[in-house]
Order: sequence, then C-alpha cells, then structure tokens
Amino acid sequence: MRDLAYADQLDLSNLTMSEWLDALNDLDSDDIFVEYLGKNHGAVLQENGPVFIVTFETYSAFAKRESLAHPLGWDIANRFGWSSLTILCDQFDWFRSKHIYAYFDRLVDDGTIDQFERVIFLGIGETSHSAAAFSLVATHCDVVLFGPIASLATDVASWDTRFPAARRLDFTSRFGYAPRLVETAQKVYMFYDKSNPVETMHATLFKGENINRFAAPLQGIAWGALTSRPFVIESLKHIVAGADAHVHFTHLRGRRRSTAYLRKLLLRAQQMNRPWMVKIICEHTLSIYENPPRFIKALEAANNALSNSTQDT
Repeated sequence: MRDLAYADQLDLSNLTMSEWLDALNDLDSDDIFVEYLGKNHGAVLQENGPVFIVTFETYSAFAKRESLAHPLGWDIANRFGWSSLTILCDQFDWFRSKHIYAYFDRLVDDGTIDQFERVIFLGIGETSHSAAAFSLVATHCDVVLFGPIASLATDVASWDTRFPAARRLDFTSRFGYAPRLVETAQKVYMFYDKSNPVETMHATLFKGENINRFAAPLQGIAWGALTSRPFVIESLKHIVAGADAHVHFTHLRGRRRSTAYLRKLLLRAQQMNRPWMVKIICEHTLSIYENPPRFIKALEAANNALSNSTQDT
C-alpha cells in the first residue's frame, strides 16, 4: 500500500485537476479517499495520524508553484505525521458549492471527523473564510487564519471592495457568516495586517473568548506571499505545542525588515508576474532602506507595467 503522507516524490505535475484526482484515485492505498465534488471541486482525505488538518486550496495555484504539484496540506501532514483533508477548486469560487456542503454533511453523519483527537482548519488569505465557516462541522476544533475574511455579503461587508466577482455569490445561506460559525471552535488564531483597514474590519467582526488576535503592520503585503510553507508549518508547530503564539508572531514582524527576506519576496512577486505586489514590496523596502538599487529598478518596472495595463483597458 502507498501512504500519501510519505510520498514526497509522487510527481503529479502537468495534469489537469481532473487528471490529478484520477491519479490519486488510482493509487493502491486503503488510507486515501478521493471525492469528485461537481465539475469545479474535489476532496482528498488521507488518514495517517490522530491530528486532522483541513485546508482549502486552488489547484491551479499550487500546481504552478510546486514542482510536484502537492498542496500545502500534504506538506503539513508529512511534516507532523498527521491526517489531512484537502478541499480543492479548479477555478477559485470561495468554495460556495452545494457539493462541498453535502460532502461535509456526509463526514459528520459518518463520524469521520469525530475519530480524530484534534482537528485544525487552516485558511490563508482568500481561503480563510472557508476555513472558518466550515469549521462548524468539527466542534472544539482549532482554527488558524492568516488574513481573516468574515463574509462578503453586501449587508455585512459592503466596505470590502477587493473581490467584486464574489458579490455574485451567496454568503447568506449555509456556511456564510464565519464569525458565528467559529463560536463552537476551541480556539481561533487570527493573524491580520493592522495597517490594512479592510482586513482589520474583518478581524473585529470575530468576537468571543475563543478568539486570539495577532496584529502586525504588514504594509499591504499579501498573506499568500508572506506566509511561505515553512513559516506556516512553523506556526502550526507552535500552536499545536501550546507555545505562546505571540512570541512566534514577532518573527513575522521581524522578517519585514530582513533584506534577504525582502529580496526573496520580491523575486517571488516577479515570478508570479504581479506588478502591484512588486510595487507594495518595493515601496515598503524603500521606506526603511535608503536607495536599494534592486528595489528602485523593480519599482520602476512595476509602475511601467501598471501604467501600460491601465492604458490597455
């Protein structure tokens, strides 16, 4: 039998999401359970240890970024010997799907989630809403959110104009308002950018004794860029061990001033072809260091790219 948690060299690159799910479904293993959840979603559940990590991931994002096309949840499960559930979408749609709702209903009815000693829902940036909302299915779980999103319903978050396409989706029915849905969680660890008023507003909507907030002035740097896989894994290690997450989070604040880290962040933004992200990183670096040539040049290129894209539209 092949154990997915230790299949570090399992190459799933250069596949469509459907082919990727098919490849996993064909593995000879009693511990891997693949579900096709409509045309745009899928789920891979792997049983390995008493701790269960649940992640929500966009297939195209990790398939392009990771050489073997492995999702973040697998890296975490592999590192700690945990079980994992990866909920996938082909095209990002905030996981607002009746097929996903029905899947979690089945997990609850079958007692699948109850068999684990500890359950952790992890969300980063745009997936933080799903992680918080679906945590309802696992009473007394832990929820870890990097960049919380409470809801995108117009009557709740009309001030969040970052995701106009999401306005067409229903955030008022099942698994909609995340702050209410985390009320039964044991602890919610919420990391947010206090220099971002929209993100801060989302964070303040979460109330209760189980909410643990950690604020840092990230100057608008996207969580997806700032939270590398090693950092997320290190964060979870501290949280699961019961260590003071405030102490650990000071390392994240410190990284914002590390030239080596800022160069790495810049390179990643350039490779992702995100001029707006390059601009934010460069402007932040120039605010704390005097005339760094690499960042000056990158900022000029980013401004040109943004100007050209505006003219094209």
